[in-house]
Amino acid sequence: MSQNGHSEDRETRSVVCIEHGVRYNPQMSDGCVICRRQAADRDSASQGEGRWGLMTAAVLGVVLVVLFLSASFRSSDPAQAADSPPPRQPRSAVQAFTEQGLDPAPFRGEIEALEKLLYESDPATPSQALAGHIENAAANLAKAVQQKSSPLHGAAVSLRVLNFSGWVGSTVDTGYGGLRLKEAQRRWEANVRDAVFLPADWFHGSVDSQAELQPDR
Repeated sequence: MSQNGHSEDRETRSVVCIEHGVRYNPQMSDGCVICRRQAADRDSASQGEGRWGLMTAAVLGVVLVVLFLSASFRSSDPAQAADSPPPRQPRSAVQAFTEQGLDPAPFRGEIEALEKLLYESDPATPSQALAGHIENAAANLAKAVQQKSSPLHGAAVSLRVLNFSGWVGSTVDTGYGGLRLKEAQRRWEANVRDAVFLPADWFHGSVDSQAELQPDR
């Protein structure tokens, strides 16, 4: 009777695996024998993948170290350094400005106002009044250049414009004999506009030079 009881207990505790149809005791194992074998195979495969990833990372690390040491050796090789061309020195802002000039577009309004006074003024306008207008227009241009340009470019260009403005004022203040527009035009072109600004198709046409003027130093 007891043997039948034990047999019934085992039958009661065992269940059939839904996936494989094999009976197993859920109190003694997590699955049937086939499920346990498959789980063991998966664990083995994941461990192998982990080891392969570690090996790959180690090989890549060694390669990177070798490349770094090789590059360091080449850079410190005096023979190779002698054959290599010297590094190109960057141009200073002053050199770039001297070679290229300043774009006049941001100051078009001030330049056109100044050139209108220089080239289109009524000849009957009193010399002293015209000189004052030109002097103020040049000062406005110098101020705009300082505000809209980099410090180096602004200082270089505004200084030339202010020199021109001062010269215009001096023609009246020192009894120079009054402002002579032709000379003012030539000084503007030679010492300021064509010397420091890039060409622009909206500039006023150049006057016919009657005498050579040395640019301001």
